[in-house]
Amino acid sequence: MASSQELAAKVLMEFEKTEKPLKEVFQKVCKKHGIRDYQIMASIYHYAFETVKNIIAIDFLLERTLKGDVTLKKLPSMVRNILRIAVFELKFEKNPSPLVTDLAVKIVKRNVSRRAANFVNAVLHQIDKTDLNNLVKNTNWVKKLSILTSHPEWFVRKLENIMGREEAEKLLRANNEIRVTWLRVNTLKISVEKAIRKLEKENIIVEEDKDFPEVLKIIKAEKPVVTSSLHKRNEVFIQDKGSVAVVHALTPEPGDIILDACAAPGMKTTL
Repeated sequence: MASSQELAAKVLMEFEKTEKPLKEVFQKVCKKHGIRDYQIMASIYHYAFETVKNIIAIDFLLERTLKGDVTLKKLPSMVRNILRIAVFELKFEKNPSPLVTDLAVKIVKRNVSRRAANFVNAVLHQIDKTDLNNLVKNTNWVKKLSILTSHPEWFVRKLENIMGREEAEKLLRANNEIRVTWLRVNTLKISVEKAIRKLEKENIIVEEDKDFPEVLKIIKAEKPVVTSSLHKRNEVFIQDKGSVAVVHALTPEPGDIILDACAAPGMKTTL
């Protein structure tokens, strides 16, 4: 079976070609290749999503490394996207260079040609020795932050105008952090303690939140929470902690008349 990186490259190839939403393309590729194992699907999605999230920095590194009239756009789609995933692994995940390079070379050799594989090998060896921070140290602030945080320059400039450089940089960097997934137990249907036990039986490990008793933080999940029996029965919802905080801040009392003008599907209402 193809590796997660190879299938992720095919997701990126389809994403480039169709410009359809990444999740839709991901599902199409998994279906086409008969991928049903949740852990493999999660690995493919991770490589595809994280590469796209860091695409400005990745493409900047690649363009600075390519020589002569060779540009990223001129490369075959498989070569271009395997290089992108490999650069993500090298520079953002800090995976061992020999392993990353060897896998990328094998994938390109199998899917494109030996010559293309040799090219990928040379590019990745060069990138492994390249420091992104050194490459951008003499660029202007907007362009530097755009590259380092992979946000478009117009967006960086807009944030700078709104909140100043210091706060803008904090926001841009925070936007790249791995997000916590929160669950909220629907206590109209199940107790928190019972929900935790049932989730653990489905290999979804959670931790109780210290601020709100019905909120759970996902620590580890061997499958998507939306496929769990609890989610299907509306016993737990994926709900951001901030959304729960709104209800607690409101402190509704029996007899209050409350209009939630943007309720859909009404998760705060059930709380």
